[in-house]
Amino acid sequence: NFLGADIEAAVAARLSEGGHSGIIAKDRLYRNLLSSQPMCFNLFGPFVKHPDHLIEWVRTLDDSAVKVRRIRFEWAPERCSHFDGGSAFDAFVEYTASTGGERFIGVECKYAENLERSTIKLRNVYGDYTAGSANWRDGASARLSAKHLRQFWLNTLLAQSLVDRGGGTYESGLVVVVAAAADRSADEATASVRSDLIEADRWLRWCPYESVLDATAGHDQWRQMFAKRYLDFGPVNHLLAANYPRQSVRQR
Repeated sequence: NFLGADIEAAVAARLSEGGHSGIIAKDRLYRNLLSSQPMCFNLFGPFVKHPDHLIEWVRTLDDSAVKVRRIRFEWAPERCSHFDGGSAFDAFVEYTASTGGERFIGVECKYAENLERSTIKLRNVYGDYTAGSANWRDGASARLSAKHLRQFWLNTLLAQSLVDRGGGTYESGLVVVVAAAADRSADEATASVRSDLIEADRWLRWCPYESVLDATAGHDQWRQMFAKRYLDFGPVNHLLAANYPRQSVRQR
């Protein structure tokens, strides 16, 4: 299920940490080819040993980035300090900016999941934080409570809380939704959450897999393998509906 030894090592290392933050599922990692969790390891795992190889991608999101320090998987800060909920980042990229400050990118990966089937339970603490924050438009929590928007909303809240209540560890943070370029459901959900942010680019961005691949030079074999595994629908086109939403733009 993994595209190289370094990725397998990253999976084993994260499993050895246990479920101290996000939910890490061994069965899903090793046996589900469509799950976004192994996909996330396949996308960012090659850079765990050499995180600065990811710097060009980070600079597409923050041109002041000077050094990528660390990549974590299925990570969240201590729950008791941040809503006491179950939200976690699929990948968490820590980097240093030209200001000398530490920043982060919290990655939310999507592949075959149906956002409309979200089982996330909303609690008053999310609405209260949103209503009391200068980062959101009036009445945002009522609009963002829709099932297909909840995960992106809560991930953004987690990033904001980590900056606001993280004791000065990070001077800024950004949530990035990563999916296939043609995944309209994920793209539109991201846009909907962004529309309720006062400064959308500061907190939440859309970034297709294709953009990550294009920004990571020197890993040609991995890029080819990733594109073939996740973006080339050619072998199964005859089995898909004509409007299947996750076919890569490159394969159309």
